[in-house]
Amino acid sequence: DLEMPVMGGLEATRRIRALESTYNNNRHHLSSSNSNDNDTNTGNSNVNSNGDSSESDDDHGCTIPIVGLSGNARELHINEALAAGMQLFLTKPYQKEQLLETI
Repeated sequence: DLEMPVMGGLEATRRIRALESTYNNNRHHLSSSNSNDNDTNTGNSNVNSNGDSSESDDDHGCTIPIVGLSGNARELHINEALAAGMQLFLTKPYQKEQLLETI
């Protein structure tokens, strides 16, 4: 919810995205160091279980899905929510089916 007593949804989303960024940057740094060591020492290529040479999902880091909720449906609120890092936005009241479809 965008408006909560202790911490609103916008601030919570910004903090979650900052933590993700730190985690993903650290993970990428460690992964790059390890893959360089592995590539030079073993000559292994990056091949997934299907035999493809594409990157696995684990190589892309972490993104937690965040859906914003609010009784305010003004475009400003929706834009602020998306800019903070929410992927989707639902306006209250919403139908159970809308929420389930979104999730």
